[in-house]
Amino acid sequence: MKSLARFAPRSLIYLYYALDNRPAFFRALLRVVDGARSTLNRVRSPRFRQAFALFGAIGVYRPLVALGHLLEPLGLGRHVPLHDVYRGKSTRRIQQDVYDRFFTRIEQRVSRAQIEALGNDFTEVRVSSALPYWHFLIIR
Repeated sequence: MKSLARFAPRSLIYLYYALDNRPAFFRALLRVVDGARSTLNRVRSPRFRQAFALFGAIGVYRPLVALGHLLEPLGLGRHVPLHDVYRGKSTRRIQQDVYDRFFTRIEQRVSRAQIEALGNDFTEVRVSSALPYWHFLIIR
């Protein structure tokens, strides 16, 4: 990010966040998903990858979004993994995210504290407290 600052004095950055503001079961689920990703990203068959992404979108993501929707009137929708991020998103968009999640070799997640530490190098670092976590604005 420091090297990018010379090209753009104002930048909006989006990173994968470490789920540090979410319940522990979200982080446990992420560890399981990361284990699957570390195996699946070795699969080279485009047909398998597309089928897996479609199955994930329809068979996992969509049901969780629907469950979250059902629990929203009780104030519990935000406790359902994937609901906040994917409600209102198309199946095609979700399928692409499933593909990216499971077939990307490298994924690095950062905590809010790590982003805020960038304040040592930039004039201002403003971190969003709302979805999507963590996108932030840096000003040099």
